[in-house]
Amino acid sequence: MKRGLWLPGTALLILFVMLGAAAQWFSYPRFLDSYYHLAVMQGFRQAGGVALHAFWEAAPQGRPHLYPPLFHLLWMPAYFLVGNPITVARLWSVAAIVLLLVAMAGVGWKISGGRGAFFFVAAALASPNLYLSTLIHPTATFALAGVLAVWICVENRNFGAAGFCLGLTAYLHPALAWIALLALLFWGALDEEKRGVLGGAAALGALLALPWWLHLFYHLESFQWTRQPEANSLDIPILLVALGFIGAIWAFRSRSHPAYRFPLALMIATLPWLFLYPYRVASAQGLLPLAIFAALTLEKCYGRLRWLTLAIIAGMMVVAPVLTVKTEPALKLSLVQSQSGLSLAWQGLALDRGHFESLYDEAGFSPLAKALKTGAQPDDLLYCNYPYMGGLFSVLTGLSTTNSMVLEAGRPSASASIAHARRILWFKIPSPLDPENNRMVQELARQYNWKLLLETPLAYAYEAPNVPSQRQIRGTVIPWAVAYGLLFMALVGLLVLLRRPAKDRIGRRALSERKRCDPGI
Repeated sequence: MKRGLWLPGTALLILFVMLGAAAQWFSYPRFLDSYYHLAVMQGFRQAGGVALHAFWEAAPQGRPHLYPPLFHLLWMPAYFLVGNPITVARLWSVAAIVLLLVAMAGVGWKISGGRGAFFFVAAALASPNLYLSTLIHPTATFALAGVLAVWICVENRNFGAAGFCLGLTAYLHPALAWIALLALLFWGALDEEKRGVLGGAAALGALLALPWWLHLFYHLESFQWTRQPEANSLDIPILLVALGFIGAIWAFRSRSHPAYRFPLALMIATLPWLFLYPYRVASAQGLLPLAIFAALTLEKCYGRLRWLTLAIIAGMMVVAPVLTVKTEPALKLSLVQSQSGLSLAWQGLALDRGHFESLYDEAGFSPLAKALKTGAQPDDLLYCNYPYMGGLFSVLTGLSTTNSMVLEAGRPSASASIAHARRILWFKIPSPLDPENNRMVQELARQYNWKLLLETPLAYAYEAPNVPSQRQIRGTVIPWAVAYGLLFMALVGLLVLLRRPAKDRIGRRALSERKRCDPGI
């Protein structure tokens, strides 16, 4: 490809993905996390600001709200303006993948120019699981973009902007700021030249994150560290991982690309999370450093075997051989030919893939939401036998739930949750999965004198007429004016720091020097 076509090619690739993602509009939001974030935003709206006590779940007592609030603050204006929360979730689903690809292009361009931008974006689209994770975990995707911004700022020797980006990341995602902080410290151990910038960025980022981290530390007893159900399987994109490890080895041994020490440090920093979230580290967001190293491998190969490299990229954009590893009930390995991230952007997922929590079902969910909402009082509480679906229907009905969505924060017992609920949503489970489910709900309906409001092929909707309305909006609330005032000051501070002249910007001169040292660039 001609030199001047790399950046336009990158822009076209990102545009192609954005159009494909938009074409899947009505299948969003996918899976569980968006339901949780919509419920948080509804709670903030009902409280009149950033609530530090989650009264909207585990009701009537509620529990400490431990999820960083920045993502919700960023999207609250759209929540107020659009009115339909599902539309807002669809908007951030599309925005998340575009933001991550733009951030990857920015890092690639900063390090290696237009060609690097193209290879970075192409590598990020090679894994179907990395692509899907950007849709399923929007806050993690926004935080990953923040981590990449930290990298760019460090390369510019702008420790202030890097520290601000790190601090803001702590208010986006509960884990990625810690990972980025560890990565900066590991990078400092590997790179004596940038040690001062890295130390300053780490210190400033930790200082900015301190108020929220103190809030978490104060409620540390609320955490229940537990392995997720996803830990029972892994999906490993073979080609991406192979190219990534080649690039990682080359980056570790070579001195001509010191910038690549950051993704190396990032890989090391993610290892402790492998025990709690093996799927996310080895098959989803944790693949991002390997995608960066895969881009480095492609760039090295392009300097020697141009047409072969372009053929590999073309193949990666169509199919992705994936090694599936299942650990329960017994270890089982299988090789499957999966779609790439790029092809998934256009083809989407089959609607029958996974269980009913995977995709939003307008036709199936609307009648249930209407039945639960009709005649309900604002302080009525909702119970659902699937906690995350309870979170979604909390948003659709405006009712607080007696469930708790986040597994790591603990959940009330089912009996206590049922006893406090005036509205009950019970999803049917296929008999092979749970043959006792339908019998159980019939017995509970008789025991608690529930009144059947609606039965559909998906679920039952009940009312418990003898249960009083019990919602309690309590706890500390940071008013909107204060929350957005602090956010405004943080963003202004970041913009001021970004406008400072960079001392070590990687531009054409630095790139030409590297080409002299390494003809493969």
